[in-house]
Amino acid sequence: MRNNGLKKLLAGLSAACLAAAAMPAVSYAAETADTAAKAVVGDSNCDGSVDMSDVVLIMQAMANPNKFGLGGTDEHAITEQGWKNADCNGKADGVSTDDALAIQLYLLGKGEIGSGKTDEQPPAVEATKIHLKNTSITVEGENATVEGTKVTITHSGEFYIDGTLDDGQINVNIPDEKTDTETVKIFLNGRKDRY
Repeated sequence: MRNNGLKKLLAGLSAACLAAAAMPAVSYAAETADTAAKAVVGDSNCDGSVDMSDVVLIMQAMANPNKFGLGGTDEHAITEQGWKNADCNGKADGVSTDDALAIQLYLLGKGEIGSGKTDEQPPAVEATKIHLKNTSITVEGENATVEGTKVTITHSGEFYIDGTLDDGQINVNIPDEKTDTETVKIFLNGRKDRY
């Protein structure tokens, strides 16, 4: 009888050891599959598939970045990997409503999605910062000039605008649109508007 109890104890310990030994392999396999699923072009919510929920999340992130954008307060806010996946209109021009449209056309069978990224990286261009301070404007960077309470953007690029202005103007005036065909991207208090 005593020998039978010892056999049961050894069998239980052996089963526990086998289960513990198998756990890291199962965890690693799940983690690898999870990482692969997250890197899907167009999959902004990182659920492993491209569908209308990705379109909705992109639009929410654009319309309400404090809640659904990167670092947003909502538990379903877009993640860093989701943001990378969302840039899917094939132009590698950053996330915009164009990417949401590209996914919709793809789902209807009327278009393709792709990152548009290549191994060759474009030269890094530093964004221009425009600071509004009630009755004055200061600029850090290039391609924006200030005259009193009027700032004029004179070239394509990224422009981050913060602060408030009591009375003034922000103008976009590209002198030669044929030679400067790129986009002017303006970020206002965390929102991105494209012109």
